[in-house]
Amino acid sequence: MCKGIRNWNYRIFTIGNLITKLEKYDTMTTLEHFDLYLKLIRRLSSGTRHHRQTIIDDFDMTERTFDRYISELRNLGFEIPRAKDGMYWIDRSLSRTELANLVYISDEELTILAHAIEAIDESNALKSDLRRKLSALLDPTLITKSILHPERAHMVKLLGIAIEKKQQVLISKYHSGHSKIIRDRKVEPISISANFQMLCAYDLEDRMPKNYKISRMESIRILDTTFRFQQQHRELKSDPFRISGEIERQISFSMTLTACNLLKEEYPLAAEYISQTNDERYLYSGPVYGDKGVGRFILSLPGEIEVLEDNELKGYLQKSIKRYRGNF
Repeated sequence: MCKGIRNWNYRIFTIGNLITKLEKYDTMTTLEHFDLYLKLIRRLSSGTRHHRQTIIDDFDMTERTFDRYISELRNLGFEIPRAKDGMYWIDRSLSRTELANLVYISDEELTILAHAIEAIDESNALKSDLRRKLSALLDPTLITKSILHPERAHMVKLLGIAIEKKQQVLISKYHSGHSKIIRDRKVEPISISANFQMLCAYDLEDRMPKNYKISRMESIRILDTTFRFQQQHRELKSDPFRISGEIERQISFSMTLTACNLLKEEYPLAAEYISQTNDERYLYSGPVYGDKGVGRFILSLPGEIEVLEDNELKGYLQKSIKRYRGNF
């Protein structure tokens, strides 16, 4: 019998339990509660003890809310000791694998949950967070079947197999948004993004890691060749404007309230780099890996944004404006 779980023969933690308990809320509220349940489970099963007040502060909840969530998790079967020193945990012997085995979800429940997640706008960071957390607890192939079109789900599944077995793959007829060329790519896949939209892979022709949009692939074929350049594998980071790269630089620009609100809506990850300078102006000061993403945003709001000090970004904007004027 697994430690850390009560009445193993009779209590199975299911996604359906949570959906049933949360169905009285609207879709967004339901997903926020579900997200918090997953965070608590992962925190308490991490192998260390956590003080009650630390969890309350980290998750920005009231003591009453904390008590309610802990009670619900106990009712679902998790053994959370009632410690007098204010420390909470799930027994360390409940490993990640065992925890995954406790999470059962029916096809119907998964379809309902996946559709609810997909109803969230792509710009909302909560959407990719929920996909990632579900993947951490469930078989990723179950998730991809429900949230992707069949063709793309099949490609994601093959890429996952290739990553696990460390085998090279052939990307058939990849549509490059940069070079505008359609051709095959032979790569060593490194990782798939949390939203199943992007593949990070080592390009065997260019001898460097690149990001590939899965939607631009026609098909995937796993090759018999195993990884030969694993020592050169590196995951590319992305900036708040969804541009990937290896060389990071800091930029800053001043903007109006209108631009600030649009920036937070379109690029939620940029919010942590925004500060208010006065009643009418806001400042973005943060990292970028290229000018294309942030440049596209700035050019969409003429007169609302002023770039500060960054000559490289200013040069990109000036060239873009000249190219635009040249088309008319």
